[in-house]
Amino acid sequence: MQRPGSVGYQEVRQAPLDIKEQFSMHAYQDLLDFITDYQTTRSGKPTKRMMAEIKDWDPRFNLQKASKDQRL
Repeated sequence: MQRPGSVGYQEVRQAPLDIKEQFSMHAYQDLLDFITDYQTTRSGKPTKRMMAEIKDWDPRFNLQKASKDQRL
């Protein structure tokens, strides 16, 4: 074990990570919700529950300019 100040010692700094965003858990959960909903109707049309959830969805929303909360 190397000690601070010894030759070859390098301090490791931890950076805060948003694990859910790193693993894309939100996108994965949305995909599962979509597949489950699609299997319910088989027509490609969303169910009333899904329509209520995506009523504010904007396909032209710029994710690069969005805040973290807006992206989620």
